[in-house]
Amino acid sequence: MLVFCEECGRKYLLDNEKIEGMEARFKCESCDHLIVAKKPEDTLKDPTPSEK
Repeated sequence: MLVFCEECGRKYLLDNEKIEGMEARFKCESCDHLIVAKKPEDTLKDPTPSEK
């Protein structure tokens, strides 16, 4: 997932699989702005199809 700092525009590439929980929080290395990246909804769903 590509994430941008809202303050300075620096780009970060995050691996969705390494995000624990619903979101990742980290400080921008350039300007110390707090970045909150929410996990995309399609990764939150159960990957196995339900049986009926």
